[in-house]
Amino acid sequence: MTTTNDALTAIAAEWARIGLWLSVEAASEPVDVEALIVRTARVAREDERLFVGAASWLAVHHGWVNGRRLIALVTELARVDRVGSAVAGALLTLASRGASGLETGRASELDGAIEACQPLARPRPLFTVMERFPVLRSDLRAAATPLYRRWGLWHDDESLKLTAIRPAAWLLRHVPELRVRAVVGPSLESDLITLALSGPLTARDLARVTGVSYAAAHGAADRLVARGLLRRQRAGARQMLRLTGVATIAIPRSPRPLSHAPPAR
Repeated sequence: MTTTNDALTAIAAEWARIGLWLSVEAASEPVDVEALIVRTARVAREDERLFVGAASWLAVHHGWVNGRRLIALVTELARVDRVGSAVAGALLTLASRGASGLETGRASELDGAIEACQPLARPRPLFTVMERFPVLRSDLRAAATPLYRRWGLWHDDESLKLTAIRPAAWLLRHVPELRVRAVVGPSLESDLITLALSGPLTARDLARVTGVSYAAAHGAADRLVARGLLRRQRAGARQMLRLTGVATIAIPRSPRPLSHAPPAR
């Protein structure tokens, strides 16, 4: 059985892989960024360092986030974990506010996901450790800032740890799975290329995995074919999509496809 500590360690290792300085060994497998954000929100009440680190990474690197996927996953999170949804709202709001003062600019990629999060009806401390100390809990309730109160959470620190975040150039050198997003943006097209790295597929396969309409999936395929990154090949009644030779040279193969499964209950 996976314990909270095991989950925290595994999540920290994934953040370390994509450029957050943490005292853990970085994960060896590719990271699904949007799924990682949601998983982090579900356990971050147990680790303030992880909460602040994730928010800091998003403030700096929000341009690598696929906003459409994040909305879908956060919407599902709100259905299965109301506390996790509130924490996600606080985390993304903190990141968005921090991004506004950085060179990367306003984090519009996070806006839709923030709107999909749900606040708690019964407020509580953001971090569970404060639940154990009634006096500190009362003080924290009085000192909580509006950012956290919006989500039914009590906390009084909105600072980020930007010095713990590696720059984009480091990500491009050391995180192969993010190079797809650097080439075509964090979009449905990048999802299609990432899936195609594991083998040929159809537009209908893309629609099924990502949850978009067939028309949207077909449109993404058309755009990538036009750019020379995909080619179509007839296989019986199906039209398979394969990476072109140029695409396979430009984009390293990733051993793990995207995960679009809803958060575990």
